[in-house]
Amino acid sequence: MEVPKSQRLQEVYRRLALAPAAETFTEMRDQLADVLNAVEDQLTGVPYDRRRWQTDGRLYPVQDDNVYGVDGHPDVRLLRARGSMIYIGDNGAIEIQDVVSGAVDLSKPGSDGRGVWELAQPDDRSSL
Repeated sequence: MEVPKSQRLQEVYRRLALAPAAETFTEMRDQLADVLNAVEDQLTGVPYDRRRWQTDGRLYPVQDDNVYGVDGHPDVRLLRARGSMIYIGDNGAIEIQDVVSGAVDLSKPGSDGRGVWELAQPDDRSSL
């Protein structure tokens, strides 16, 4: 029996929270994809087939055509998923928000201890 999507997402968030903090955007994006695919392999029984992403009921990692910059935050990128806004910082921090409610489903700092929205801005003059 397939586990409901909401429960699978909760398992993804749980595993991401337990995983080591990432150091870079790429490391966190890869970690997210690996965790998501492992959960889907384990809990759906639906084989990975990118061509069937719209119809097979499996969750897939965000593809490059749904990755965007974030205005005012040059160190953060948005990965746009069907029901989530996934923000990943250059420092490996991640924040996942529900599209409808705006609730934060997961917030995890990068290996430097800073969250997604704590990254230095280009006009940050505190180091002067």
